[in-house]
Amino acid sequence: MNMSDTQTDDDDDEEAEPIPPHIQSKIVEKSPAERYIRFKEKLGSGAYKDVYRAYDTIEGIEVAWNVVRLSGVPKAERIRIVNEVRLLERLHHPNIIS
Repeated sequence: MNMSDTQTDDDDDEEAEPIPPHIQSKIVEKSPAERYIRFKEKLGSGAYKDVYRAYDTIEGIEVAWNVVRLSGVPKAERIRIVNEVRLLERLHHPNIIS
């Protein structure tokens, strides 16, 4: 299961800036609406996730992109992680992308 800390940008009215060609070649993944782009550079790892350098094309700032790995995680732990993600989805703060 791959859950990324990205928000859907369907409700955003702002236009993303064009991405320069020298950056385009370094993009590994984009969020569904292409607001966020992930690079190959890994910033860190935990027991169940990897954190990558990413970029918010609307705000023009670097962000962290988390990839959660749930394969091999015991069922009880998987349920706890999914519940935590659902809780985090309800948080609203300027520094949290939901």
